[in-house]
Amino acid sequence: MASRNPRIIVVDSKQELYNIVRSALDLLDRRPRFIHVHSVEDALAELKSSGADLLVITQTLEDAIDGPTLALQAKRELAALPVIVLGEATDPALEDHTDDSLFVYLRRPFIAEAFIRAMRVALDGPEAAPKDVSHDEDLLPVPEIDTSKLSRPLFQLMRDVGAMAVVLSSRAGKVLSHEGAAGYVDRDLIASVLGSSLHGLAKMLPIIGAQPRVMQYYDGDRSDLFALALGLHHVVILIFDGNAPNTALGNVRRFGFTAINEMLGMIGTDIAFSTQPIAAPAKKDQTGTHRRRKTEEIRHLQPRHDPKPKAAASEPPPPPAEAIANFDPDIFDKLGSIDLSQADDLFNSASTNSNANTNNGSKISFEDAMMQGILGDLGDS
Repeated sequence: MASRNPRIIVVDSKQELYNIVRSALDLLDRRPRFIHVHSVEDALAELKSSGADLLVITQTLEDAIDGPTLALQAKRELAALPVIVLGEATDPALEDHTDDSLFVYLRRPFIAEAFIRAMRVALDGPEAAPKDVSHDEDLLPVPEIDTSKLSRPLFQLMRDVGAMAVVLSSRAGKVLSHEGAAGYVDRDLIASVLGSSLHGLAKMLPIIGAQPRVMQYYDGDRSDLFALALGLHHVVILIFDGNAPNTALGNVRRFGFTAINEMLGMIGTDIAFSTQPIAAPAKKDQTGTHRRRKTEEIRHLQPRHDPKPKAAASEPPPPPAEAIANFDPDIFDKLGSIDLSQADDLFNSASTNSNANTNNGSKISFEDAMMQGILGDLGDS
C-alpha cells in the first residue's frame, strides 16, 4: 500500500519546483517529507544515506550534469526509485525520450492533470495509471502504421486550419503522434475518449458504405475539438484553444478530408479499412509425429529380456528294482555273529603291499603288451 507520508527529494537550484510539487501532493491528500537540495552531490548523498520514495528534478541544473543524467545516476543507486524530470519551455526537448525510459519527462507548458497523474503513478505504482480502453470481443485488431510518414501531412493540416495542436490516436486510445502545442491539453485523455468512438464504426459500414469519411465536432468553452476518422482504426484530432473561428468548420471539412485522403494513400486503404482479424499462423498437426517418437522412445527404454531357454526333456525315472527272490529278513539278526577280526587288514598298507607281492598271477612281457594293444601306440603320446 502506498505511504501517505512519502519521502520526496526535490533537486532544484532555482527553488521554483518545491511549490509545484507540494501543491500537487496537497491535491492528492498526501503529507510528504520534503528534502530540498540544490546540487547533484547532495541529492546522491541523500539517496545513499536514507533513500527516497520519489525524486523530482529540473532539467537544467547548476552543475556539470543535467537533470536526465542525474536521473540515470539515481536509477543506478536505486533501480526501483521513481524519477520525474521537469523541463522549462526554454530547455531543449529530449528527442530520444520514450514511454519506456527510466524516468518520466514533462516539459512546460503542461496541464496540471498530467503532472498530478505522473505523481500518482510514481507514488502508487503503475496500477494507478488510467486503464486502457477495454476492447469488446468483436473488435478488430489495430494494424500497425508508420507514423513517421504522417508527420508532414499532420503538421500541414494543423497550419491550414489554424489549430493549436493535432493528435493522431489509435482506436485503443494510444497517442501515436502529435504536432503543435499539445502539452496544453491532456492528450492521453482526449485520445482515449475520441479513439473509443471508432469502436462501432465497423458495424455501420453496411449502412454508410465501405470507406466512410467521418468527422466529429466538440464545441466547448475552453477548447474546440474536431475528430476525423483515419480509416476504421485511427483518428486525427484537431485542437483549437478557446472558441474556434467561424470558418473552422468549413476549413476542417475542406483541408481535413484532403489530408485524410493523402494519409490513407500512405497507409493503404486495405489496411486502414481492414475488417478481417489478423489470423494466427496455422499450427501443423504433429500428433502422428509425436506419437511415433513416443513409441520409439518407449521401445528403446524397455529392458530387453533374453529368451528363456527351453526346458530340457526330463529323463524317465529308472525302473523299480526287482524284488530279491527268497529274501530272508532274518539275515539282519545274524550280523552280530560275523567274524570281523580280519576286517582291519583292509585298511593296513603293509598288509596290502604284502598281498600284492605274493600275487602269483600270470605276467606278460612289454612287447606282448604292445602287440595286444594294452599300452597303445606310445609314439602318439
